[in-house]
Parts: sequence; C-alpha cells; structure tokens
Amino acid sequence: MVLSKRLLICLAENRFFDNVEEARIAKLDDALIEERDYEPGDLIIEQDTESDEMYLIISGVVKITKTISTGEEIELFQREAKEFIGESFLIEGKRRSANAYALTSTKVIVIKRDAFVSILGSLPEIETNVVACVSDRLTESDSKATNEISRNIKLLRLNQRIEAQKEELEAQKVQLQE
Repeated sequence: MVLSKRLLICLAENRFFDNVEEARIAKLDDALIEERDYEPGDLIIEQDTESDEMYLIISGVVKITKTISTGEEIELFQREAKEFIGESFLIEGKRRSANAYALTSTKVIVIKRDAFVSILGSLPEIETNVVACVSDRLTESDSKATNEISRNIKLLRLNQRIEAQKEELEAQKVQLQE
C-alpha cells in the first residue's frame, strides 16, 4: 500500500532518510512500517534484550539510559524528533546495550529487521546516513567520556587537597594540645 502524505512527511524529515528524495521514499510500502505512541516513562527499548526493531522518533523526547553493575540506571543521552534509535541491534545482532524511555509523549515509526533490509536494498544511501549517525554518536560518547574523566580528575585532586588540609589540621591540633 502507498504511504499516506502525513507518514511520508514524517519519514522524509527523519535523519534516517536524509538526502533521499521524497518521491523515492513515497515508493515504500506502508506495510514495512508501524506507528506507535508512548507515554512519559514508557519503556521503548530494554537493555540486554533482543529485538528486531528500530525506531524513528517522530515527536517527543526519548531518554537513553544504561543500568550499571551496581544496579543504578544512569542517563547517557536524550534523542528527539527526527532522530532514530535501535539501529545497532539490527546491524550487529547483539543484545540491546541500553534502555530507552519516553521522556515526553512520544510517537515513533517502527521498522523491523526485514523492512530495514528491504529499505536498505531500495534506498542504499540510507547506509551512509546510518554510518554518519553512528560516527556522530561515537564522537558524542567520546566527548562525554572525556568530560567525565576530566571531572573525575578534578574531584580526585580536590579530594587530595582536602586530605592534605585534614592532615595539616590534625598536626596543628596535636601541636596545640602539647
């Protein structure tokens, strides 16, 4: 079946379809995609699970988190309309590396693995879009990691100064007591 005009616009505006002519997107079969709505707090992707879906964010904000070994869940990033998530599993076939929650009311277009392969076959320039996005995300992760390391070094140095001052105060306390 042919895509509706509304759905065509949503797809054309998403980064997944960057540099793909709208006329070529319009030729996609709407059976390849599915729309879903999520409310704030809804789980879209669960860490350490398998899935055959990726998501094009049409509206709303999605929070990407990771549960660490202590059981704490830390926020990594936020993704917004016109971005996509979940493509890594379709490419690598590994378990999901993070959680994704709707932060606001969110509408997504779901693309399953078979549809992903079919779309890549008919629109090969999408591969470039996915690679560019993955590259941007690696740069973003690198920057975040570098900032976190820098912050931790500053905290370590501050802790060392506090310890030195504490030792100095203890020594002064001993001298005053003598």
